[in-house]
Amino acid sequence: MKNLLVLTFIAMICAFTPALAQEGAASTEAGPNIYDEQYYALVDQAFEMPEDFDFLKARELYVQTSFYEPFAMDPYAAFEDFMDRQRAQDSTVVREVSSYLYQHFAVPEAHLYSQSFFRRAQMPKPFKYHQWVEKGLLLAYGSTGDALSMERAMKPVVISEQYIVARKHGEVVEKRRERDGDKIYDVLLVKDPEAETVKTLWFDVTALHAARKRAAAE
Repeated sequence: MKNLLVLTFIAMICAFTPALAQEGAASTEAGPNIYDEQYYALVDQAFEMPEDFDFLKARELYVQTSFYEPFAMDPYAAFEDFMDRQRAQDSTVVREVSSYLYQHFAVPEAHLYSQSFFRRAQMPKPFKYHQWVEKGLLLAYGSTGDALSMERAMKPVVISEQYIVARKHGEVVEKRRERDGDKIYDVLLVKDPEAETVKTLWFDVTALHAARKRAAAE
């Protein structure tokens, strides 16, 4: 069933073989990880764009996977490279973009930048699919809190997600780190240039630092 769903997605993107989706998993093998299997199984369910898809669960599983590297993850840089290769008519780039998006499904920025890629490639089906995924992931991220206190801290899966929220409030003028027991928080002070007020935004980055600790122990 999994291979069939993967094939459906790959066909929707560009009629590539189902081996594409497997590359995302095989290229990161570092021993058995039950979260990898659970994550990919859930991502497979998104291919048909079900109304009740659990985007929040996808994010929760992603931070437990063996390939989760939040401090190295840079969707903007990745798609700058993909777009350069697209302009150079690299015949392999669509395949690599699809594999990248499959593996990093839980990162909304990846889907945001992919839309420019698929628009330029004149591929409306994947364009609409990644619009849908981006929206669902952002809503899931927003459901984790409003960032206005430690108790209501938002839970990003990559650092750049903090700035998605911060930009809506103004300009970041200071950033610090705080701990509360086992929890780690990034605290951003954001200045509203019009109201001349400063707002404190809280982000729970415990999962990001846990991933760094796991990687260091390997």
